[in-house]
Amino acid sequence: PGADYLILKRRAQEESRMRYEEVCKENHKVGCGAIWEIRTSNAIDQARTQRRFESIRQADGAALEARRQRLAAMLAEEHALFERQLDELEEKPAERKARMQARAVELKDKRETERLHFVNQQYERQWRVPGGPL
Repeated sequence: PGADYLILKRRAQEESRMRYEEVCKENHKVGCGAIWEIRTSNAIDQARTQRRFESIRQADGAALEARRQRLAAMLAEEHALFERQLDELEEKPAERKARMQARAVELKDKRETERLHFVNQQYERQWRVPGGPL
């Protein structure tokens, strides 16, 4: 009975150790699977976040480029307007001649008006002064 007891005890210990090793292997396998799932899930989340970031960044870039184009068009339009205004400010020879002629006519009319006024004053003075030449 003593030898059988030792053999049975030994077998029981070996079976217990084998079950423990199997449980450890299974736990290791499950743990590795869980780590793989966690890493994969994190990688998927990170990729999703990166794609979202890139799409937002691309949309912002497109909006910025559209704004730049609008501002460039506004600047070009304003520049053309200022160029036209500068061209309009520049006096052409024909316009200068017409302006000078109008001014000459205006001065001539003014001088004639002043002369007639002076002549009328002199006539009035002549009639007011007693004993003037008749």
